[in-house]
Amino acid sequence: MKSINLAACYQDLILEAKKHYPYECVGLIFSDASYSDHIASRYLALNNIAPEPKKHYNADPSQLLTALTEADDRQEKLIAIYHSHPKGPATPSASDLKHAHYPVIYLIILPLTAEIFAYTLRDEVFTEVKIQK
Repeated sequence: MKSINLAACYQDLILEAKKHYPYECVGLIFSDASYSDHIASRYLALNNIAPEPKKHYNADPSQLLTALTEADDRQEKLIAIYHSHPKGPATPSASDLKHAHYPVIYLIILPLTAEIFAYTLRDEVFTEVKIQK
């Protein structure tokens, strides 16, 4: 996937990150079955249960499982996972690599500059992809 269309939720994701500032937020982005695989139709915020939420994120496992099950029932596809870096940088960290377990796009939201950056992961290397907004 070379790009992701976030038109349906770009501004909402920025607001979500600002709402949680100075802590990292985390959540999922789904594509409706009627959309292309790279067009976001909805996002879902999850609780960040990391011991140091100002520096790291860890999605609540029970919320994650429930969200994935409900998305399957709704015939939605998980296309991205987002989290914020309250004070930057815009690039994935070593911790982000450690938590990257899904074959999806990973979004990093910068609440202070109201920007979102998108990356794919292959062979433990993140590559930036284009965001359509």
